[in-house]
Amino acid sequence: MKKIFLFFLLIAAFFTKTAVAQNNENAGAMLQNMKERLKPAMIAKASITDAQADKVVEIIFALQRQRRDVKKNAALSEDEKKSMYKQIDEARDKEFSGIPLTAEQIKAVNLVFEEEKKQQKKSAPKKD
Repeated sequence: MKKIFLFFLLIAAFFTKTAVAQNNENAGAMLQNMKERLKPAMIAKASITDAQADKVVEIIFALQRQRRDVKKNAALSEDEKKSMYKQIDEARDKEFSGIPLTAEQIKAVNLVFEEEKKQQKKSAPKKD
């Protein structure tokens, strides 16, 4: 009986480790895809360097995950969610300033990101 329990415990541990590794790989692939899509426009429109664009995309990617967590949190009211979104946006701009980016570059980067979001909404399949 102990051997059977140990066997199932080892199988469960293996599948858990595999699932966690796949999530981390997916996040890495998503970040790389985001860099490939956004960097050229950011470099052209915001006049930032390749290294600055990498940092910007990494910040946006991390904060997108926070926004997604807020959106999925059913315990929060709409006003609480709006407040948390505002805090996340303020943190984003503060981190952008630390890269360092000028106020004009931050506005241009945010504009590129907003354009990308609009483009994704247009190309997303409609839900009925």
